[in-house]
Amino acid sequence: MKAKNLILTMVAALITCSPVMAQSRIDKIVDEIEQKGVDVSKVVKRDPKTKKPYSITKSLTFYSKDGNYANRLKEAFRKDAEDAEQESVSNKGNNYRLIFVDGKKKSIYSLNIQERQDKNPRVSLKIVMRDGDVKENDDYDIINSFFGTGAIELNGIDGLLDGLGNWDKYGRGMSDEEIEEIILNGIQTGISQAKIVTELLQKGAKIDQIRKIRKKVEEKAKQQKG
Repeated sequence: MKAKNLILTMVAALITCSPVMAQSRIDKIVDEIEQKGVDVSKVVKRDPKTKKPYSITKSLTFYSKDGNYANRLKEAFRKDAEDAEQESVSNKGNNYRLIFVDGKKKSIYSLNIQERQDKNPRVSLKIVMRDGDVKENDDYDIINSFFGTGAIELNGIDGLLDGLGNWDKYGRGMSDEEIEEIILNGIQTGISQAKIVTELLQKGAKIDQIRKIRKKVEEKAKQQKG
């Protein structure tokens, strides 16, 4: 009887822990890297009324000595991919994207490794966690305040960009890769087109560049389906 109760307890513990441990290998290495003193950027967005976070973004960039942490992260991504809802990998594992879903909660893990001649690759890691149970804050959405929600819904992203005119003339610019990552993260976490464009403009993206990358993302999606 005791043995049976022990087995049931172990099974219950495994079921309870499985969603939390889905990306445990990656998180463990990230914690270790943070303890080494690597600077981690963290952005938390909250519901203005409840103060509950609906979006948490962590990002870090560092040079991996002799490729140690770069290789460990690649292996952690490869293993944790078994529990991911979606997996995208390219460039021999140097570009990795995993999406984990737990009810209305989504976590996106993105890894980019750039090889260098000195064998100390540049590693960029971004983690985006979105809680669908908490309402997003629309109060400071630049696009919503500029056009109004109806115009956004009717015109879509092209209509938004047409109406912005030369809003971006003071933009400092972003790389195509950065824009593509933000668009993909937005689509995969269910963020509105208006919010995606808002974030891109706030970070200095050019309107023509947004159009170009949007078409690129659409073409990739069609190829994957076809």
